[in-house]
Amino acid sequence: MKIDRIAKIKRHRIFRDFTWPTSGLDDFSRFNLIYGWNGAGKTTISNLFRAVEKREAITEGEVQFVFDGAAYAGDALASTPALPKVRVFNRDYVNASVFRRDTDQVVPIFVLGEDSVEKQKEVERLRAALADHQKNYLVAEAALNSATKSLEGFCQARAKAVKDLIGNDASSSYRNYERSRFRQKAEALLVGGNASAFQIDDDARTKLIQRQQDKSKPKIPLVSASISDREHLLREVREALKTSVVSAVINDLANKPDVATWVEKGLHIHSTSDATGLCNFCGQRIPPNRIEELNGHFNDKFRELNLLLDRLCERIDRDRATLRALRLPDAAALYTDLVESYKTAELRVNRAAVRREAVLVALVSAINQKKLRPFETIEFTPESERESPATDEGRESFEDSVAVLNQLLEKHNTETDAFDLSVAEARNKLESHEVADALQDYADRVKTLSDAETERSKLQALISSADSQITAIEKEIAEHVRPAEELNQELRSYLGRDELQFHPEKTGYTITRSGVPAQNLSEGEKTAVAFLHFLKSLQGKDFQIANDVVVIDDPVSSLDANALYCAFGFMKERCKDAGQLFVLTHNFSFFQQVKDWFDNLRGPDKRKHQRYLLETRNSSTEGRTAEIKALDSLLNDYQSEYHFVFVRVYQEANNSHPVLDLASVYGMPNMARKLLESFLAFRQPGDTDTLHAKIGRTTGLDPALKARMYRFLQTHSHADRIGEPGHDLSILSETRDILRNLLQLMALEDKPHYDAMELLAKTKLGLD
Repeated sequence: MKIDRIAKIKRHRIFRDFTWPTSGLDDFSRFNLIYGWNGAGKTTISNLFRAVEKREAITEGEVQFVFDGAAYAGDALASTPALPKVRVFNRDYVNASVFRRDTDQVVPIFVLGEDSVEKQKEVERLRAALADHQKNYLVAEAALNSATKSLEGFCQARAKAVKDLIGNDASSSYRNYERSRFRQKAEALLVGGNASAFQIDDDARTKLIQRQQDKSKPKIPLVSASISDREHLLREVREALKTSVVSAVINDLANKPDVATWVEKGLHIHSTSDATGLCNFCGQRIPPNRIEELNGHFNDKFRELNLLLDRLCERIDRDRATLRALRLPDAAALYTDLVESYKTAELRVNRAAVRREAVLVALVSAINQKKLRPFETIEFTPESERESPATDEGRESFEDSVAVLNQLLEKHNTETDAFDLSVAEARNKLESHEVADALQDYADRVKTLSDAETERSKLQALISSADSQITAIEKEIAEHVRPAEELNQELRSYLGRDELQFHPEKTGYTITRSGVPAQNLSEGEKTAVAFLHFLKSLQGKDFQIANDVVVIDDPVSSLDANALYCAFGFMKERCKDAGQLFVLTHNFSFFQQVKDWFDNLRGPDKRKHQRYLLETRNSSTEGRTAEIKALDSLLNDYQSEYHFVFVRVYQEANNSHPVLDLASVYGMPNMARKLLESFLAFRQPGDTDTLHAKIGRTTGLDPALKARMYRFLQTHSHADRIGEPGHDLSILSETRDILRNLLQLMALEDKPHYDAMELLAKTKLGLD
């Protein structure tokens, strides 16, 4: 497994917001050279690689790696079983692995003894199996992630559908319906095994949707329309119509109903106690026998019949008035699921009322005829009965139609009484239907996820078993005497003396100087011992250099020139077959050695190398921040650092933007000193005087400006420090003035050289 790139480093030490660009920066290759000044982030990068080596979670900020095309979060390294096998040399390695504070011993390096060949073969077989398991684990992990996302996405989408359907009301318990609730319901249906019982047809679903969307409505009074019973009234009228008055009939009046009615009223008038005996119409005296004749004609039976007919008319008039005053509730006042049925019932009531009104009108007409013909029997059949309607609706009584309509009103009122319960029930049924409808898809995804989890767990167990077996066998074959002897030979070649020695102990090594435990090793000696120890560890049985990753961060710190070339020689020999190699340095000489090595690679490795630059910049939001870039062409094309430093100094000296904070000019004092020292070394060859003396021998620049320049460089350009304690850091605001003075000094000292360098800088910076 190889490291493709560090996809992002955010809020982690000096890297505030770095993302590997999608273009202009190639991925890591087999051989990789990273150059950067002190403070540019080399230690940070090497420590990120060390976190991969130690399988330690990176908890500061956000870091993401890409290994063999797959992304891995830095905070998950401790729980990720399949990671590249990495060995990192940096200051932490020196402190933690070689010069540990809890013991005087150096960590041992184990290699195989000659009598352990068969066991080693078993280890190699187990390692090959382990590699296969790890590769299969990555596939299983990807399948598990895919199945998890598929299930979560499905549940999220279905939960949203349920929420959109029944969660819009503020009072609905489904307003915050999430995928976890959908899963809980789906699991319950799976356990119950009766999901089909909860599925409903489209019509039922539509009604439930309407019901759960309804608002609670007021109760509606029932319709009250009290009128005479139709059959009873018909019976009474028919009997009255069949009644014939038996009396001494005056034929002339019997044949003239209109006259008879007029005469009857006149008889009543002329029969009163104050009657004069004279006819009020003609003024003639009424013959005495005429009154008797008329009384015989209009007897008590006649009067009783007329009174009965009048009473029937009054009843009919009241019924008609009741029908005319009938007002039915508006259909919109009912719940949606009752509206259609109510409209049908309303129509039937109205039609029944029309039919009843027609019967009543016919009855009144018949009664009026009877009044005109009291001495005859009259047969009566309502028009509606003569037509003999063929439908049930046509035969339905007004009372029955009102009863049907009131049943719907009662149902509405009952729903109002239990409205909240019915809405909750509708929503529950809808939820159950929606979940049941999606249950098969859910079950398929759950099975896929379960299978993926099982496969990953199986491979995890295989990886753990192989690891345990390898550890157990390696304990049996471990020995570290021979590495100590080889380390002593290498240390002798490296330092050019043999006073320092590795001595194997039971659990490691001790380092002696001239036979006694070494005390107070110099920084160069510590670096030499640690680096040789690291290179030797790459040959150990727990590391396969041809397949794994080596990271080396500045192995030449505090070394003289001779040791530097030795370090490079040992590194090149031991790491030439590395599966992947990273070299980080701030030392330009060492950088040049590694660059030349990579440039002269032959065969299939010729194009398998990349070069990068660690550089800091000032961000208006994040302050000083670092980033990984492609190597600057000045460093790539020239055999010295001088061209690169000149361009950077020239760029800052001509920068017209205001200096917002110290971070924006943090590295310039070191660059300025480097440039001036290199320039003066060329101008004053062989001179070993101090920088102060060399500056003093230059001509043309005002002495006060030279003094100011020396003070600035002396104060602010020591290694990776900004300045010595006690110095006023505000002097960094002078940076650009000092840089301009420095360039002026170079121009005065060697104008042709300066002009050539200025042309190079302008070309590089794209300036006119």
